[in-house]
Amino acid sequence: MNYPPAGSPPPMSPPPGSTPPPPPGGAPQPYYYPPPPPPPKSGSPLKWILIGCGILGGLGLLSCGGCVLWATMLAGSMQESIQAAEQRIRSSKIVEGELGAVKKVSPPANQQQPGRQDMRIQFRVEGEKKSGTVEAMMTFSGTSFKLGSMTLEVDGGDKQIPLEDAAK
Repeated sequence: MNYPPAGSPPPMSPPPGSTPPPPPGGAPQPYYYPPPPPPPKSGSPLKWILIGCGILGGLGLLSCGGCVLWATMLAGSMQESIQAAEQRIRSSKIVEGELGAVKKVSPPANQQQPGRQDMRIQFRVEGEKKSGTVEAMMTFSGTSFKLGSMTLEVDGGDKQIPLEDAAK
């Protein structure tokens, strides 16, 4: 290798085989855009498991809410039928004729027959002359109860008297 003598200025031309530097203010260099970002990762399995559990939980809450709503409507229908039966008892001329003026109608006792949708409701009735039991049949029709036939049994008697006049 040939080295320039000590104290001499550096050479002005590039060594052979190298590319010359661009001219000052010279030709623009090509611009390279940065590579696009990598695509986002698809969701982890945990994310999909949580989404599935959330959907199942929501469906469970909806079905439980529907059951609660149905039971509330059913209880309201039963209460309306019981009130209608009490009103029929108080306004019945047959009850008044057998027991005297109605003084008290006790809260009903329920008796449901197994395997049937009918329910017998028994009211204890106290009149001025006597006491007795009124039995009312209630029929269930999917979402409500409907009051049906009613009979009176006077204490000490062995016959049941239909309350025809009360079926208004």
